[in-house]
Amino acid sequence: MIRLFVFVCAFLSLVIAADLAAEEITYLEALKGSKKLTCSAEADKPAQLFATKGSVLKEINPNKKLKKIKLQIKKYKKILKLGIATSKIQKKYQKAKQLKKSIQACLKIVGPPLDLPGPPNQDDDGGTIGDGDSGESDNPGDNDTGVVQPGDDTQGSGDPGSGEQGGQTPPVEALKKPIIVALAPNPVVFDLGQSTNTLYFQVENLLPQSAQLPTSQLYAQVKGTSSPILLPYSLFYQDSSLSVYSTVLPAFNGEVDFFFVNLSDAGDGIQYAISDPQTVTLMINSTQVPTEPEPETGTILFTAVEPTPKGQGTMLSAFGNHLPQKSPLCALFLQYEDKTLRDLTKEAGIGNFGNDVYCVRDPVVHWSGTKALVSMSINKNPYQLYEVNLPLQGDSTPVVFKYVTGQPAGYNNLGPIYDSYDNYVFMTDRPARTDMPDVSHLYPALDEYEAVPTPTGLVKLLKGTNQFKYLTQSPSGDFFPILDSFGRICYTRWDHLIQDQANYANFGSITFDDESPGSNYVPSDYGNDLFPEKFGDHGLSIFQTWCNNQDGTENETLNHFGRHESATYIQFGQQSYENGAPNLASFSFNNQTGKIGYSTGVNNTKEQRYRNFFDISIDPNDPTVLYGIDAEEFGAQRAGRIVKITNADPGKNPEVMEIVGLTHPSTATLTSAPDPEDSGRSRTPCFINGSLVVSHSDFTNEDTTGNNHNFRLRVMNPPEFGQKYYTPGAFLTDGIVRNIKGQTKQLWEMECTEVKARTVPPYTTKLSTAFQLEAPEQQILQQAGVSLVQLQTFLNQNDLALLVSRDVTKRDDADKQQTRDLMIEGGFAQGISKPGTEPIAISLLRLFKSDYRRSYLNYFAAQNGRRGIATHLSQDVMNFNLHPDPDQPPSTVKLGPDGSMAAFVPANKAISYSLVDKNNTPFVHERYWITAQKGEIRVCASCHGINDKDQTGAGVPQNPPLALLDLLNQTF
Repeated sequence: MIRLFVFVCAFLSLVIAADLAAEEITYLEALKGSKKLTCSAEADKPAQLFATKGSVLKEINPNKKLKKIKLQIKKYKKILKLGIATSKIQKKYQKAKQLKKSIQACLKIVGPPLDLPGPPNQDDDGGTIGDGDSGESDNPGDNDTGVVQPGDDTQGSGDPGSGEQGGQTPPVEALKKPIIVALAPNPVVFDLGQSTNTLYFQVENLLPQSAQLPTSQLYAQVKGTSSPILLPYSLFYQDSSLSVYSTVLPAFNGEVDFFFVNLSDAGDGIQYAISDPQTVTLMINSTQVPTEPEPETGTILFTAVEPTPKGQGTMLSAFGNHLPQKSPLCALFLQYEDKTLRDLTKEAGIGNFGNDVYCVRDPVVHWSGTKALVSMSINKNPYQLYEVNLPLQGDSTPVVFKYVTGQPAGYNNLGPIYDSYDNYVFMTDRPARTDMPDVSHLYPALDEYEAVPTPTGLVKLLKGTNQFKYLTQSPSGDFFPILDSFGRICYTRWDHLIQDQANYANFGSITFDDESPGSNYVPSDYGNDLFPEKFGDHGLSIFQTWCNNQDGTENETLNHFGRHESATYIQFGQQSYENGAPNLASFSFNNQTGKIGYSTGVNNTKEQRYRNFFDISIDPNDPTVLYGIDAEEFGAQRAGRIVKITNADPGKNPEVMEIVGLTHPSTATLTSAPDPEDSGRSRTPCFINGSLVVSHSDFTNEDTTGNNHNFRLRVMNPPEFGQKYYTPGAFLTDGIVRNIKGQTKQLWEMECTEVKARTVPPYTTKLSTAFQLEAPEQQILQQAGVSLVQLQTFLNQNDLALLVSRDVTKRDDADKQQTRDLMIEGGFAQGISKPGTEPIAISLLRLFKSDYRRSYLNYFAAQNGRRGIATHLSQDVMNFNLHPDPDQPPSTVKLGPDGSMAAFVPANKAISYSLVDKNNTPFVHERYWITAQKGEIRVCASCHGINDKDQTGAGVPQNPPLALLDLLNQTF
């Protein structure tokens, strides 16, 4: 396909001097006609950038100019990739790159002052406003009227949206001028009578995004005629930044001279753009093989991995990926911008592939860009954390892997990150009991699904100490955390809260009394665990994004964005609650309609959902966007479709968050017959110098040998005209080949990260003295005569957290999997989804903790481990709560007449719960485990969070919770 870019291409080259003398003015300039660009600096102050035209000089913003140049470079790279660029385009591309480097150097200069006057009323490129040239030099063909034309910039040479002005000043909304792009798959001169040609044209930066192009016209001008022919067209593809339209061309009685598009008033008074037919030229489709421009990669850190067969519990699998016994050989590489490659593992004397047995993985670069954290296993011993220095190019400083002291020794510690205070946060498989110095009798912790070893949660190690604390306890595993730009720790959690499917006699299933060493055990009551229902009634299995503050508080799914907004299916497709009412819906996907029946949000097509979300990363250009991989949990090497979640910044309502598939939907699954648009499988997305980079393989089927995948680090190119999906672009490296045990192998390139200094995110906490409760809960504290400090002190002294809900009878209107019509026994709160429905009366909340009490005598994968199972809270904890009379079930608390709940729970322990009636019949189950920190006060408006309205159509409850008042009156 071919394209026409209509944009201003006036580049100025800039040569930076090596030094600026302390007392003299130095001009760093390049001429274009009568214009020049000048850089100067004053001692101890950032440099200034000036544009001059003749005798006129004006200071311009170097950051805005740099932003514009980067956009121009990006557009030239697109043309270069098509293979149709002229030598003139190539020269402009090189000049633009030089100008980018020059301005970047200018921004770093500190030097003497420049005292030059500048007259008022100028544009930023030196042209006087109203001088008839829109801030540009008078060149033939310039449109000097100030009207937007192809090839002319209404704002002079200012970047669209930058605020730079020249010529006639348009409305503020029109500063981001649309760029009209046309393309045709056939020559502009069509055969007479031909009617099968399709023309595509694209509009970028259409403002506002809600504007509809069909109010404008597409014309074909036939050679030798005076009146253009109006062509009907329709939307071909659209996303948040561009629109692509298509039209089937009719048979023209003559040769088509040119096409043009008139973007007229869209109904809001904004003139978006008017194309000049005489400047629109359709480029012809080229048969030339596109030439990939070299990506500007900067310095990168990544791992090179011995090709590995797929398998459960391997380093590349979805779960059990922490086990060193199944880890391949892995080395740590540093590559500089000129592609100079250094094997840091070899330089440190750790190994050189061959017969060595070591694996270095999970690199994360420090905020300073001078060092990194990694996890390393040597001779199949447990993974431990190390810090490694990252030398600059040419630096002969020895590479040293320094052991991180204070981490749990003898256990696997992986996926490390730095928090905002340089403490270490990582995943571990040490059983989550800090009160037990020896937890070997509980090891390894087993997941809830396959009963195979799993990480137990996230741990924080205070730098320079031997003190670590659990931020989360996850019965099935938390994986690969990141620290986002807002200071949240985000990670992938595996949720599989189901009855133990391995709880059968042939596995020798046993249940211990408790977690203590030497505890008694008995054969399990097969298929009749306390909670949840027996296996088969609920098949929740999903890997999705969870977040919490850096102190571990507010542990929940990303912005409460959960399976109802994201999941394509829940196993077995049944209602969560087996005795559900008729108005409930099965959680299954309709492949014919592309809808999930009960979804009310924007995320209701199959492509706008995912099965799992692995390998989270942040878009550095837009921190509100998360990138990840949608892949199958078995056999796929955790590789699949690239997806992103938009509007993911803190506090955003899930209704406005959107899942966008960046590669074709078929890339999410394994297949031996891929779709023509299937571009292969991806892992670990990241951004290098602004470009999306993944570890990519073009193999689409299950790889049982480790020889079929060819994972390489590649730039992913955004969609071309008429296309919808990203495609693999240039490789970042020249490839790495090593001899391993007598075999020459192409190593897989994994886990890429950019080596550069970054801004440290803010520290996030809800345990500081600045923490404040919301108004309804604060009102209750005042009414009870209890201060917030007094309450927090009590919680800390007793190793407790406090959970509060305002109205448990309310739930989000999209949650139709469990009983929706509830009322409080003897109270006044109720939530009825449909008038005339008889609600179920509930009176209690039953609480559970996850204790390592289940084991298996015969199960081959787990003979020496423990699985967490639902267990009643201890009597010591329940003595603090509003426990009903002894005849009522254990581990239950009373509900308030207003539907509220308040309960003390053990800190740093996975907690779940269900609502029950007075006969202990459960009606609503929580489907996740959550962890609360010691001293944390966790408030939820309702048990199943409300996005914008509940099942009755009302908003989020704001009632002061009466159950909290009763609890405080009993306690203080």
